[in-house]
Amino acid sequence: MEELLRDFFNDPSTERYIMSNCECDEELKPYQVAKREQEIYSSCCYSNSPWQPVPRNPLAQYRDATYGQGEERVYFLNLRNVYEKVQCRKNKHSKQRVTGAVIDMMVTYCAQIQHIEVYAERLPEAAKLCGDHNGQVPLKPRMDNLMLTDDYQSHQYFSVDLDSVYESPDTGCPVYKLSTVDSERRNRFRLVVYIVFLDGTRSRPTYSMSFLLRSKRSTRCSPY
Repeated sequence: MEELLRDFFNDPSTERYIMSNCECDEELKPYQVAKREQEIYSSCCYSNSPWQPVPRNPLAQYRDATYGQGEERVYFLNLRNVYEKVQCRKNKHSKQRVTGAVIDMMVTYCAQIQHIEVYAERLPEAAKLCGDHNGQVPLKPRMDNLMLTDDYQSHQYFSVDLDSVYESPDTGCPVYKLSTVDSERRNRFRLVVYIVFLDGTRSRPTYSMSFLLRSKRSTRCSPY
């Protein structure tokens, strides 16, 4: 008898007949209907129950760009492998400036934070090769949206512009001075991120993957 009832309710035609001819509330719907609805939702979102879809995890596509330890994690969302410097003239002075170098980031955390510190530095091995003593040079982060997820984690979006600093405030030397010798090794930089919590404690540093800085090749354009 149980097998007959199971086959009866598992038959899709039975479900359609019950749904079209019986006025039943949500709790009386067969389990297979709920299961099928959940499978439909799973293509666009994640759900803990068939009737409460949860938004897609916004971090899933950035798992490969995640760094950090413990409950704090830093995501470098659009970090490129190569950035270029262009020649600029201002007030009869010529300088090489980094172009198109706004880097978006996000940090996830559970404890309350006071602020975020971001620094740019030449890779230690590269600094030794070219005699760079600038160390970690501070960049001013621009704070963007703050989100709170269902698991009570805060997601703070922020960004920095590599070109926001030209000289080191400590040494007075150009931060992104390029070497013409062995440039692939000597002109590599990275970002360093610290999270400062509400009680004043500072997280361990989080390092980005290294990126190369190079001069943009000049191209002659026709005036016509």
